[in-house]
Amino acid sequence: KTVTIFGGGDSALDWAVELSKNSKVNLIHRRDEFRAAQATVDKVHELSKAGKINLLTKYQMTRINGKEKLESIDIKHDNEETKNDALSGAFCARASVTFKSPISPACQISSAFSA
Repeated sequence: KTVTIFGGGDSALDWAVELSKNSKVNLIHRRDEFRAAQATVDKVHELSKAGKINLLTKYQMTRINGKEKLESIDIKHDNEETKNDALSGAFCARASVTFKSPISPACQISSAFSA
């Protein structure tokens, strides 16, 4: 399975490290720098170099796609480049994120795993 994690703090990085043991992980953060314990940041970079975590920095989610279940997300880079990534689940490690989705008019994720 492919799991996408949004965030750059301790929770996001801890989840990325843990989930990378059994899943492909995309870690998406809106900045280059992370606000997490340095040891965890170092571990994430180590796992990224090993191909276990795909780091996507300076990206923000713009859309969730799927008819009756989560299928993919659209993300946009600071340089306006856009990507569409297929995934099996998403984890938002922020207090609250609201966005438009074809699955529901406004989909809200509050620090919870959604499959």
